Amino acid sequence: MEKNTQGQGFGAFMKRLVRQNPFALTIITLILAVIIYFINSNFITTANLRGGIFIPMVVPGVMIVAVAPLLIGGGIDLSCAAQAAFASVVFAKVLEYAPALPWPVALLLTLVCGAVFGFINIFLTNVLNFMPFIATIGMASVYRGVATAWTVMNDVAINNHSFNNIGGISYFNKTVPMLFVFMLVLIAIYSFILSSTRFGRSVYMVGGNQTAARLAGLKPNKIRSILFINSGVISALAGVVWAAQQKRGNATNLVDGAPNFIALTAIILGGTSFAGGSGGVTGGIIAMLMVQVFDNGLTILAQTTAKGGVPLYGSYVNLFLKGLILIVALMLDYVKSQRAQSALVAAAMDNSKKVKKTA
Repeated sequence: MEKNTQGQGFGAFMKRLVRQNPFALTIITLILAVIIYFINSNFITTANLRGGIFIPMVVPGVMIVAVAPLLIGGGIDLSCAAQAAFASVVFAKVLEYAPALPWPVALLLTLVCGAVFGFINIFLTNVLNFMPFIATIGMASVYRGVATAWTVMNDVAINNHSFNNIGGISYFNKTVPMLFVFMLVLIAIYSFILSSTRFGRSVYMVGGNQTAARLAGLKPNKIRSILFINSGVISALAGVVWAAQQKRGNATNLVDGAPNFIALTAIILGGTSFAGGSGGVTGGIIAMLMVQVFDNGLTILAQTTAKGGVPLYGSYVNLFLKGLILIVALMLDYVKSQRAQSALVAAAMDNSKKVKKTA
């Protein structure tokens, strides 16, 4: 009997594991990688893995820990990319105005600027009661406009050699960039905070049911305020990471890459509900890896099928498909939330019937 129980326990564990988004996404990613490798073996090369997958993942990967906790807590910040771009300019300008200043001090000042971004969003959403969706879109335009005027639409070069060297450090035969490792460490820290701390559980409670969370003694506005500040600080950090990769600050280039929407797509694909209350950052980074492998595979396929050196399609196809993936992810999230709501209603009705029979 004991062996049978253990077998059933292991079987139940495997079923739960298979049903989880991260597991399914990992399998899909591996299958995609194998298919792409057979199409073009250049997929598994140091240059392609580093430049085509790992480096493009770094900035949106950092933004996952800005976007995901806020979304789980029932909020949203669509100004993350603009905040990051503004922060890259702030960081570059600080080093330009004070060349002798150690770059960690400039980083600290930039992160303080990110905290100010968060306080502005708190004022708009908690004090003035603006919808976060509208307020953050509006602030995105403000940040971009101010940064563009400040730089007169020019790059701000970073001439700090010790800082510029960071973007070039790699491990494992120069395949894995140091900034990619930093991103993974950041993901691990936030995964622990969300899953294993009292504050993390509070975030899920506030995002799942704000009224129930308030009745349980939590303060939803306070928790969301912390999440908005975190979003601003991490977005500023993402801007500095981008500056380390590019060795410059820029008001628009980072925004045009839409790393916040890449992060949003990934975390929704990874199992985080757009309505809040569920999900995590681990599934988000696995989903981002899948999307990046898919994007890189399309690029390789275009090169493989080129005729006369001209690819059959351009980067616009990748852009279209990324947008399509986001729409599909939102549709799946909607269906999932509707099923969960229907299950709750059915459970409530069954419970009501049982109470009536007992009475």
